[in-house]
Amino acid sequence: MNGRTGRVIVVLVFSLVYASLAASAPPAGKVYRVAVVTSGTGTLPVAFRDELYSLGYVPGRNVLIDEHSFPAPNDPLLDLDEELTGRQFDVIVTWGERATQAVRYATRRVPVVFVVAGDPVAMLFAATLDRPGGNMTGIALNTSALAAERVRLLQVVVPSLSRLGVIWNSQERGPTQQFTAIQAAAHARAVDILSLPAPMLDLEDTIRAASGRGLEALLVLSALDSPGERAALSRFASGQHLPTLFETRDFVQAGGLMSYGPSLEEAARMAADYVDRIFKGAKAGDLPVTHPAKVELVINLGRAKDLRLTIPESVLLQADAISE
Repeated sequence: MNGRTGRVIVVLVFSLVYASLAASAPPAGKVYRVAVVTSGTGTLPVAFRDELYSLGYVPGRNVLIDEHSFPAPNDPLLDLDEELTGRQFDVIVTWGERATQAVRYATRRVPVVFVVAGDPVAMLFAATLDRPGGNMTGIALNTSALAAERVRLLQVVVPSLSRLGVIWNSQERGPTQQFTAIQAAAHARAVDILSLPAPMLDLEDTIRAASGRGLEALLVLSALDSPGERAALSRFASGQHLPTLFETRDFVQAGGLMSYGPSLEEAARMAADYVDRIFKGAKAGDLPVTHPAKVELVINLGRAKDLRLTIPESVLLQADAISE
């Protein structure tokens, strides 16, 4: 290879690398505005901001993130209309079905990236998963597909399990889909389901009464959002000697026995990646609805000891995280 040919190759390689870096960098000279709308007291994981930062977006410099939780649990959905149309957001990120529904009613113009537990097509957030259409796309946690494994895990940990209580939000379509899937999975394993729909006037009294009807374990489908409610439910279930499986690891960190569900941190990072693509010109309706690849099993051995349960080695080997 002669010197001239070598210089041409070096220049070509440099040009390709430069073009790649330029394509991955945030568009210059603009400050983007992002609204984060969460359902009730839910919160968007810090991984969302971290991923945006890794993509080159620095809060206060080239992106402004408004993280007010606009819809309080009992607010009318249309209360968001004035909030969202008057602030000129570039993208709206929604976390949870109620928040996504509220934003869907409020705007059909601003691009929306949602994270929901249920089927976005059934909830009318997308025309199809491959091509959502309109102004919305996002991440579906696909939790209904995990129903059989959740029931199996509880039955392995509690071999005598014949009656399982399920706490779920009967007012939203996503949890309703999950509950139907849990019913089918439990029926296949000869486990009776006791439905405990939230919200309840007195959750503790309801669980206490259910315990008197032969309840042997609880499965919680994210019906409770606040850290205080998570900790209170975890403590109360343990006090009733009820092994409890949750969807997300934060319940286990609050004292619950186990969680099995999609990685919310991964979902938040995926949402940030979609925000970046929209900033760079992609249309939300052209981006396919996707889902986290990682499903996490988290076990609290300290709680298992309190409940006098022995977690089988096969389950411990499956766990992504174990706390003492």
